[in-house]
Amino acid sequence: MILQLPTDEEIKLSIAELFDRVYQNEREWLLSCLVPIDNKLITKRKVITYVVEDEMRELCDFLNSFNELVKKTENTFQIKRIKILNYCHIMEADFPYTVIWNLLRVLNKQKCLWTFYSCDEKGKPKQDKKGK
Repeated sequence: MILQLPTDEEIKLSIAELFDRVYQNEREWLLSCLVPIDNKLITKRKVITYVVEDEMRELCDFLNSFNELVKKTENTFQIKRIKILNYCHIMEADFPYTVIWNLLRVLNKQKCLWTFYSCDEKGKPKQDKKGK
């Protein structure tokens, strides 16, 4: 059996469709999917964090810089190295995947989460040592 990978266009279309479905069906939750809110930084307060905004800006700047290098070289091995470096940097980023995860959660009638937890066997968040 040969694995048929999606094309770049199919991936873009899938992501656009995900945003569109949330916009059409759960519009009031769309902003919550895009803006990270930390519920644990300050007790009993919700804080909008800008760390991920900086992460996303850095990710885009990084990729744009290295994509310029690809245009300036004809060495196929160097081009492959740069593309692998870009791929690894994208895969290490949290923000883009968390947005997609939250969009999927909203479509599944679940709340957005920006704080990650370890879960037990039933998928319930484990309590930390302070009982929170």
